[in-house]
Amino acid sequence: MVSNIRPARRGGRVQSGVAVLLLGAGGCLLAGCGGNGGRPTVARDAGRERPSGRMDGGPADSGSTDAGPTDAGPQTPTDGGADAAQFLSCIEAWPVHASPRVASLAATPRLLWNSAVPIRGRGGGGTWAATGQGVALSVSEGYVVLAGDGSVAASGATAAGDPVSGPAAGPDGSLYFADLANVFRIDPAGSRVWQTSLGTGAAGPNEFVSPGVPLLDAAGHVVVSGLDGALDVVNREDGSVAASWPSGSSGPKPVQAGVSDVAFTQTRDPAHPNAVTAFSLTAGAPIGALSVGSPQFPTSVALLGFQIGIVATAYLDLTAETTQTVVFDPCGRPRWTVPGGYSFPLLLGFDDDLIVQDLVPAGGGQYQGALRRFSKDGVLLAGPVAFPGPRVTGAALGADGVISLVWGNGKSLVGVDSASLATVWSVPLDGTIGLEVLNQDGILFASCGLDISSAGGSLTTTLHVCAIQTPSPGPADVSWGRTAGRDERSTLWLAP
Repeated sequence: MVSNIRPARRGGRVQSGVAVLLLGAGGCLLAGCGGNGGRPTVARDAGRERPSGRMDGGPADSGSTDAGPTDAGPQTPTDGGADAAQFLSCIEAWPVHASPRVASLAATPRLLWNSAVPIRGRGGGGTWAATGQGVALSVSEGYVVLAGDGSVAASGATAAGDPVSGPAAGPDGSLYFADLANVFRIDPAGSRVWQTSLGTGAAGPNEFVSPGVPLLDAAGHVVVSGLDGALDVVNREDGSVAASWPSGSSGPKPVQAGVSDVAFTQTRDPAHPNAVTAFSLTAGAPIGALSVGSPQFPTSVALLGFQIGIVATAYLDLTAETTQTVVFDPCGRPRWTVPGGYSFPLLLGFDDDLIVQDLVPAGGGQYQGALRRFSKDGVLLAGPVAFPGPRVTGAALGADGVISLVWGNGKSLVGVDSASLATVWSVPLDGTIGLEVLNQDGILFASCGLDISSAGGSLTTTLHVCAIQTPSPGPADVSWGRTAGRDERSTLWLAP
């Protein structure tokens, strides 16, 4: 339960063009930081740089600024990572978990079925969630749950025609959605169990406002934000509101990720609209704001890892299409920066290896793409391995260590070994696909294209949902290797 409700407090400042966490008086995200008096150190290893930073939100070295990926080969740090390791107690109860690889299934990668799903309103969106052998997804003004054979098991729509978020699935099979006015739970049969109203705010619904995916924390809550911008914490069992924290500005502030009792949300400080706020659900107040790249562009907490910590990314220059990806420890101290200025984090694999895709503009809308794999401490372990653009729309890591993702023009699904980054299998598919979620049977659910037709002056849109059998024996039990979150339930909350 969330208790000790207090008004949100403000503090800190964003420093332009740097990677820095704006912290409270203790210089930590939560009490309990240790080592080096709370001061970060600088350590340069072959092929990486751990930037310095001041805990009062002062300037920090942004790290490597190479123009693109380098082929430096595997590298070994010269001074180790002991400095970062001693700060792991800063966020209380930061989870620890590890799991081994398992053998692949004796299964041939193949398309199982392609189901046509009508879409209402502006089109589908949000993350998907596996539901046993089936899959749940939002279809703009409604939601649909498909059975294991592709047939519709349940569906629903909002009374006001508002867009619906993607789902999060609880361990009992319940599904949680949000629209612009409510958060609600449906049971595995599709019946609505409860519905809780969210604040409406002054902005009102419009085509540029969409609800964020509800997150399920480790304490039995649904964490979501409504039109009034408040961060609402709702009990999953009965829908009662455990706490509601105002943000001071209207419009949803979707939660990007969570760990322990800390939720990373879109900024709750109007003075710094593109930062990410670290908000304590126990204290009922922000405990810092995270900003990387240029302050002109939103920072995203892309990944959270059991060992690596916090991976944040943002654009540096949208015209040049340059980015910055920085790894922070659980105290928010910058540990290292991904070399090169064109990286997009894909997933965290075994041992919290960070796998990124590089997209270097080549002119005419074309890109030179590559995959790279780094250790949790920033050592380049594999790559760059050429991988055609455009940007990967989804990647899922199987328990056998094989990543399922789209190759190049979107007409093939490929399996890539997460250690060597070499392609090990492929499945040809018609139409552009976006990978969504891998279930416990190694079945990958994907969007395989849209059909748009016109009749009688109205448009009809149909989403094609595909099920593809892969050799992976379910998703890997790693920090962030399953699409859109730590596991196939799309919870987005880091927990064992």
